Amino acid sequence: MAMKYVLVLLFSFHTFEISPAFSEEKVSCEKLSDAFCDELWLKNKGNYTTQHSTFLFGHTKSGDSQMWMLSNQAFVDAVEKLTDYLKQKNTPKKLIRELKNEVKKFSRVLQQQNDSYEWDKKFSIQVKSIITLLDSIARELTYIRKPELRKKSKLDYTVWDKIEFSKDLQDLYNQNLRNKLEDHANWKRIQELFQEAQKDLVASITALHVSDAEKTWWIHRIQTIKLLLPYSDPRILADWGDCSQDANNAFYSPSFHAFTFCGGSILGDISDASHYRTLVHELSHSIDPSIRAIEAYYTTPTYQRVKELYEGKVFACSAWEKIKAEEFAVLPEIQKKAWEVDPLKMCLLPEKQDLLPFETKTVKESVTNLVHYWTNYNATNNEFTRFVSPYTYVNHKRVKNPYYRSRRAMRFERTDNGTFETPIARRSYTPFFEIFDQELLCAQDEKGQPIDFYALKASKQNPKQVQDIFQQAIASTRDITQNIFERLVEFTGDEDEYLIEYRLAKSSGENFADWLAFQTIEKKLQRIDGLQNKRDFIVESNAIYCTEPGPLLEEASMTQVEKKFSYQAHADDSARRMSIFTKGIRSLLQCEVSEEVAKKVSFGDCRL
Repeated sequence: MAMKYVLVLLFSFHTFEISPAFSEEKVSCEKLSDAFCDELWLKNKGNYTTQHSTFLFGHTKSGDSQMWMLSNQAFVDAVEKLTDYLKQKNTPKKLIRELKNEVKKFSRVLQQQNDSYEWDKKFSIQVKSIITLLDSIARELTYIRKPELRKKSKLDYTVWDKIEFSKDLQDLYNQNLRNKLEDHANWKRIQELFQEAQKDLVASITALHVSDAEKTWWIHRIQTIKLLLPYSDPRILADWGDCSQDANNAFYSPSFHAFTFCGGSILGDISDASHYRTLVHELSHSIDPSIRAIEAYYTTPTYQRVKELYEGKVFACSAWEKIKAEEFAVLPEIQKKAWEVDPLKMCLLPEKQDLLPFETKTVKESVTNLVHYWTNYNATNNEFTRFVSPYTYVNHKRVKNPYYRSRRAMRFERTDNGTFETPIARRSYTPFFEIFDQELLCAQDEKGQPIDFYALKASKQNPKQVQDIFQQAIASTRDITQNIFERLVEFTGDEDEYLIEYRLAKSSGENFADWLAFQTIEKKLQRIDGLQNKRDFIVESNAIYCTEPGPLLEEASMTQVEKKFSYQAHADDSARRMSIFTKGIRSLLQCEVSEEVAKKVSFGDCRL
C-alpha cells in the first residue's frame, strides 16, 4: 500500500501579514490577480493568510508539503478513534498496543523535524513501520471474519481470498479517513458551501433559455449529487484514483454521481472563495455535454443489454442471436445526435470548427482502430487463453485457475486496482469477456449445429476445431464490441474522449463547467458587500491557479505551445485564472482586461 495512504507530520503554522488592499479605482484585472499570486508565492512561499482565507500550499522546514503534514497531523490526532474502532472489531490487544506505541515513536520523530538526511531517514523508517503494522492489523481482521484463511499458504490464495484481504485493508483506511476528516471544522464548512452552491446553480439554470424538459433534467442532476469524503475505495468513489491524503484537487465522479475535495484541499485550502469556485465548477460537470450524452445513452436498449451482461446474465443462445441482430447490430450509418447545447458548444470551444467531419466512414475507421487496440491488448497478454484454461501454475504448482470461465474474476482485473467491482457507469468499460463467454457458450460447428466448446476442448480429440471456435469467438467479440461502441458515439459525438486523437472530437466540458460556474459566481458577487470584498473573493477563488515559481512559470511561453499538442481538456493555470473575468464579473469588480486576455476569456460570455 502506498505510503501516502497513511500518515503524519507535525507542522509549524506561520501567520503572514495581509497584503495591502487593492485600489478601488478601475484597474487591470490581470494586475489584481497577479498581485495576489505574487503575495501567495513570491512573498509568502505558498503559505499565506488574508483577511478572509488561509492557504497552506507551500512547504515546511523539512521540505515536505504543508498539506502532507496537515494530513499526517490529522492522523495522529485521530489515532484514539482508530483504536476504538479496532476494539469494536475485536482486534487483538497486542496489535492495538503496538499501534499506539508506534504512533508515539512517530510523534517524537515529528517533533524533531528538520531538513537533514538523517531525520528524513528516521521519518521514512517510522512511516514504513506503521504501514506494515496497519497491513498486519487488516490481515488479522480478515482472519477474524474468515478463520479458514489463516491456515492457507499465501501461494494458495485465490483471487477471492485476496479480495477478502483487500476489503478489510480498504475498510481500515476508510475508517481512518472518516476519523481524520468527518468532524473537522473545514469539512463542516465545505458541507455548508456545498448546499449553497447547489442552490445557486439551480437558480442559474432556471434563468437559462432551454426547454423545460432539459431544465428539469439539469436541476434534478444538480440537486441529487452526493458530497463524499475523498475515499480511495472504488466501491465508494474513486473514479480518478486516490486523492484522500494531501492532493490539492477536487473531482466529480460520474459513476457515483458524487463530488469530493481531496484531502489537501480540505485541510490546507481554508478559503470559502476557493471552495465555492471549485464547487460550482465541478457540480456543473454533472450536466456538461459529455455527461448529458452518456446519460442519454444509458437509457437505450443497447446499454440495457450491456448492463445485463455486466451484471452476470447468461443469455439463451436464441436470445443472444436476437440481441446481436437487434441491439448489437451493425449500424449502416452513424448519425450524431443533436443536442440543445450544440450552438453553445461551438461558442464555448471554437476549435471544434477545426475537427474532421463526423462522417460514417471516418468514425467507423477510428472506432475500428480503437477496438482493435483493445483486442490486441487482451490477446498480447493471453487474457482469452487464461479465460478458457481450467488450470494455472503458482510457484511451479499446478492449481485451479480462478479466472476459468469467470466473468466476475476477469472484471476484477479491469477495475482501477484489480480488487473490487465498480459501477457499470464507466465510460472506459466494455463487456469484453462477457461477450466472449457468451460467444463460446453459443458456438456452432461448421454445419451450424450447437457445440460444447469446453467439452470439446477437454476431450482433446479435435484441437483444430477448438482453435477455429476460439478464433471465431475472439473475432466476433471484437466486432460486437465495435457495434456497441458505434452506438455509444452516436450520442457522445464530438465530445467523445476516445475520438479526440482522431480529430473527431474535442471536449467542451471544462469550458461548459466554467461557463455555468462563472454565471453563478457573478450572482454570488452581487450578494457580497463592498468592492474590496468582491475583488478579494475573485482573486482568492483563483488561488489554486497561481503557479508556484519554477520552470513551468519561467517557461510559460513554451508550455503554451506544448498545450496545443495535449489532449488534456483543462487550460493551463494562467488561462484558467484569467478566464473568470467575464464581462459581468469585470463590471462588478470595476476592472478591465487587455484585448489579448479578452479573446481568451470570451467563452465566459456565451449565452444559451
